[in-house]
Amino acid sequence: MDRISNLPKEVIRRIVSFLSAKEAVFTSILSKKWQNLFTIIPKLQFDDTDEIQGSFSDFVDGVISLPSSTRVNKFYLRCRDRVDPAQYDLINRCLCDVLKRGILDLKLDIGIGRHYYLPFEFFTCKTVVKVELEGRYAAGFSYGKGFVVDVLPENAFLPALDTLTLSVIQFNDLRGCAFKKLLSACPVLKELTIFGMRWQRPKWSGKLCIPTLQRLIIQDFHPSQFTRVTLDTPSLTYFECSDAMPDEYSIVNLDFLVEAKLHLMFTDGQYQYYIPYDGSVSHDHNNSSSNNKSDKGVGKC
Repeated sequence: MDRISNLPKEVIRRIVSFLSAKEAVFTSILSKKWQNLFTIIPKLQFDDTDEIQGSFSDFVDGVISLPSSTRVNKFYLRCRDRVDPAQYDLINRCLCDVLKRGILDLKLDIGIGRHYYLPFEFFTCKTVVKVELEGRYAAGFSYGKGFVVDVLPENAFLPALDTLTLSVIQFNDLRGCAFKKLLSACPVLKELTIFGMRWQRPKWSGKLCIPTLQRLIIQDFHPSQFTRVTLDTPSLTYFECSDAMPDEYSIVNLDFLVEAKLHLMFTDGQYQYYIPYDGSVSHDHNNSSSNNKSDKGVGKC
């Protein structure tokens, strides 16, 4: 007797949520009674550190073989080992398929050896709410290659995206400002985390204008490449920054800021400000550091 099929549907859905994409396909084939239970898969995940999951190629085949009516809430792809550029098309095939399934939460953590470009379909996904892009650099490859955002489609639009994390991403502004275009395509963005940004032929004006943004975390953003930075974020309540200082913050609109954590590095020749916890500002004019950047500014208010 098939005792599992007699369980409540909620219990069966919970069971199948732990299956891989390939196992889900096989299960729905073996038992037609289970096919309607795959209308929503809470989470699809591939992690190359998990030997039980098998090859990435098999995983992609399983994803693409899912019924067209199947919806996926979360999709996590983690490839810590260097991904062969020959597999980039395989990654994008899988990604394009998932983006059509009502995805809400997307995380890509990929070991990159050569330039990898997201498919255009990513920039027009109408359902995704949370995105984490982490393009770690594989051993043996210089910093500056890897996860690349360059050309965005003219109809780029992410209407539901409210949380965006960019980690070790390179912006190649060969055809306009890709960074600005990406942010402009996110009309309801509330949380933005930036770590390890790299720029090639930067055309960004230095203006961060996001009226809806409430949380901003910046680490290793390299704003010193831009002489002026504008923070026009009137809804911001939390700001955390650990980075070098630009020469000037021309406009700062932080009317609703509640908490800020600052760990700032100053170039030689700049005044060094230390912001104690009581909120007062003191100046240190004696800069004896011989380094290009001195880690002297730490504050919380």
